[in-house]
Amino acid sequence: MKISERISAILNDPSASYWLKDALRSALTRDIVDACNDAEVLAEVLSDRCEDLTGQMRTNPLHGDVIVGANTKGTK
Repeated sequence: MKISERISAILNDPSASYWLKDALRSALTRDIVDACNDAEVLAEVLSDRCEDLTGQMRTNPLHGDVIVGANTKGTK
């Protein structure tokens, strides 16, 4: 699938979040290298945050026996 088709598919997908569609539209108007670099930083930060929060859920006694995912990167 061509990239233009992938972009169009995401923008037309009713199950894709408004946030994702807005971010994609915004990125398409920017310098491609800057947008790509920013997207990589954002993906890394959000991934680390998710890992941190799900790790807290596993170790927080308030969540009882809830186990969400595995921490494969180790501690930071």
